[in-house]
Amino acid sequence: MPKPKKSHNRHPVDRLSDLREQIKRLQEDEKDLRAAIIASGDFVGSEFIAILKESKQNRLDREKLNVKFGKAAVDTCCKEVEVTTLNLFHKVAVAGGGLLD
Repeated sequence: MPKPKKSHNRHPVDRLSDLREQIKRLQEDEKDLRAAIIASGDFVGSEFIAILKESKQNRLDREKLNVKFGKAAVDTCCKEVEVTTLNLFHKVAVAGGGLLD
């Protein structure tokens, strides 16, 4: 995987893409380290101690609610929220797709 460019003159969109790639790699590293720690059972480091905590959570199953009460009834209990997303695309990949026109 190519290393992100570290120029301070990069456009904020390009810098955002670089940061998202770094975050993705760090999250993969975190996942691997977490799994290794749990598998080894070694929770004591030089500076930190890891404590494994398990808990149960209750989550609503929207499909089961729809079946039991009907979609219309379930929809009356839902609220609409506004979400803003910022998607990034490589210019080369979208140049022919009309996104840049």
